[in-house]
Amino acid sequence: MSIVLIIEDHPLFLNALAHLTRSVLGVEPLLANSAEAGLQLIGENLHPGLIIMDMGLPGQLRGKDAVSAVRSACPGVPLLVVSGSEEVANMNDALAAGADAYASKTSSTMELADAIRQAVAKSADPTPPRLTDRQHEILRLLCNGLSNKEIGRHLGLSDATVKMHMTAVLRSLGVATRTQAVLMARDLGLDMPH
Repeated sequence: MSIVLIIEDHPLFLNALAHLTRSVLGVEPLLANSAEAGLQLIGENLHPGLIIMDMGLPGQLRGKDAVSAVRSACPGVPLLVVSGSEEVANMNDALAAGADAYASKTSSTMELADAIRQAVAKSADPTPPRLTDRQHEILRLLCNGLSNKEIGRHLGLSDATVKMHMTAVLRSLGVATRTQAVLMARDLGLDMPH
C-alpha cells in the first residue's frame, strides 16, 4: 500500500484512524478535513491506494455527494466510508454513491482494522468485475460509441431497461461515468465480444 488518504473532520477520530492505518498497513496516511481538501490533494496528482472518509464532513460537499465526488475523482480506488450513523439508509446511500465498504464509528478498533484490511484486499484482487451477458453486451456497445437509445434499439430494449443495466455496469466497474466505463473496459479487455 503506497498512499492512504483519510478525509475526516473530527480531530480525535482523525488521529485514531491515522494511528490505526499506521498499525494495520504500516503507512503514514495523508490527512484532509473536508471532501474539498481531499479532492484538492487528489487533484495535485495524488494517487491513493485506499481512501477512508467520513460521510458527515463540513463544507459544500456533504454526505453522499461528497462520497460520489471522491469516487468520481478516483474510480477503482477502494473507498471505505466511516460514519457516526448506524442507520441502514445511510449505509445504502454511501454504497450507492460509490463506497466499497461502510463502517460505523461505533465499531470496535478490531472491526475498523478488519474493514481497512478488507478494503485493501479488495484492491489487490485482480478478478475482473462480474457482468451478466446482457451487461457485457451493453458495455461492448457503449465502447462502440452507441447512446442508450441506440443500444436499446440494437437490442430491442426499452430506454429504462438500458439505463438500469448501464447503472449496474457502472457500479460493477466502480466508475461514475460512461467515459470511465469505456476506459476501464478497454483496459480489462471487456470491450470485446465473449
